[in-house]
Amino acid sequence: MAIFRDEFNKMVIRLGLIRDKMAEDGFTETVQALNEVIARLNSADQTYIRELAAKRSKK
Repeated sequence: MAIFRDEFNKMVIRLGLIRDKMAEDGFTETVQALNEVIARLNSADQTYIRELAAKRSKK
């Protein structure tokens, strides 16, 4: 599963770079949308980490 998380994190980083470039170019609405997407992806990742930790602590 670590491989998938690495790819997931790379995707979030790429989206952040795209967001930054679009901010420079003045695409404010798109930047806001990307901020929401990135925030939700990070939230999903944190939820996964908490669930994995809870599952491991039960063993």
